[in-house]
Amino acid sequence: MEGHTKGGSRKINNGVGVGSGSSALEARDSRNHSPTYMNKRRSWVRAILVFVISLVVIDVSSARIRYHYRLLNELTPLKQVIETSLYEYHGSVPSELQDCHAYDRESGVYIHNCTLSACEQNALLLSEKRQQILLDVRSRHPFAEGISAVYDRIRGVDQLDKITSLFARKPCERIISSSDKTNFIVDVVSLICILLGLYMTSVSIRMIVTR
Repeated sequence: MEGHTKGGSRKINNGVGVGSGSSALEARDSRNHSPTYMNKRRSWVRAILVFVISLVVIDVSSARIRYHYRLLNELTPLKQVIETSLYEYHGSVPSELQDCHAYDRESGVYIHNCTLSACEQNALLLSEKRQQILLDVRSRHPFAEGISAVYDRIRGVDQLDKITSLFARKPCERIISSSDKTNFIVDVVSLICILLGLYMTSVSIRMIVTR
């Protein structure tokens, strides 16, 4: 009788153990699918998405501001020296750059004109310097580099051929005068986007920490 009672007790205990384990699994499953848990999970996803978007906005906008800053600090002084040189010395250039064969846009042929030649050579110097700054800035901002590549493809712009097409459309004087210019509206929007991106980053971090 005693053995039977012990055996029955073991069966009851085993039954309770199985039942409690099954109940725990069901409780965890129901908790994972509860409205509170699902809302919390969606909030995490939204916070991470906002964080990633804010990083992209900051990277692209800061690339634009960095480009503008480097043009002002690296290209503008060089441009001023070139403009002063062309004005005061009638297009005289260093001996290693002396070449009086210049392309005349009106006649479409090369002519002997040292002043025009100096203008073209200095315009080319500034254009190449600007292109170098652009490519260097893009290489330091991965999101900006990717978006810029897509934007160039949509516009049909080839950065390697950009300088050649520029000389075909503009005289050298205009190329020199606009070599350090950027779009003011785009620069202002980029600055606003940086501030917006920083705000979005702080919001997303608060969302992640408080959840």
